[in-house]
Amino acid sequence: FEAPQPSGSLLLAWQTKKLSILLIGGGAVAASRLYHLLCAKPKRIVVLAPEDGTCDEVSWRLTSSHPEAHNVDAEIDGFDMVLTALDDAPLSRAVYTACKDRRLLVNVADVPPECDFYFGSTLRRGALSVMVSTNGKGPRVAARLRRRLEKALPDNAGRAIDNVGLLRAGLRKKENAGDKETIERRMEWMIRVSDRWSLAQLGEMDDRMREGVLEGWERGE
Repeated sequence: FEAPQPSGSLLLAWQTKKLSILLIGGGAVAASRLYHLLCAKPKRIVVLAPEDGTCDEVSWRLTSSHPEAHNVDAEIDGFDMVLTALDDAPLSRAVYTACKDRRLLVNVADVPPECDFYFGSTLRRGALSVMVSTNGKGPRVAARLRRRLEKALPDNAGRAIDNVGLLRAGLRKKENAGDKETIERRMEWMIRVSDRWSLAQLGEMDDRMREGVLEGWERGE
């Protein structure tokens, strides 16, 4: 068995569709946070950006203006997660303290000890998401490693993942029994298909090709 390699973080693909998230800040770091939040599609995103000094990207992504955060305690009520990207260290510390008092998850940009979680360098290709994390130690290095991974992946890697998802959905339509034996057979068949076809081939599948692959299930292949 592989020996554990403690790194201090549990890497998860976090589903945020039921979460309300507050982002405080309006600069380049806030823009990056906002982009990733929009990709994750939480239930609600509220951005508290300064009245002046908001970068062009944040302004472009916002559909309406938001007030500057003065009363921290009043602003964070009603949220599940809070992100700060501020140049104001005392205000960031006040946000962190208020979040901890309420047992809210919080990330204070560039202050690892005041983060319940980190933002890694993320590669996105459709349904495919790959995160490189250095646990807050070297974000610039994480970005370099992510760029190397991007070059190594085929251009249609995201499409390949989408097609595997369509194959799984099609297989459930053909055989939707929920007993243990059938579930195991479906899993084993999908493993064989995923291993047999290259990423490039999976990415090139169209409706006709997917249906042909699914016919293999009916033939016991």
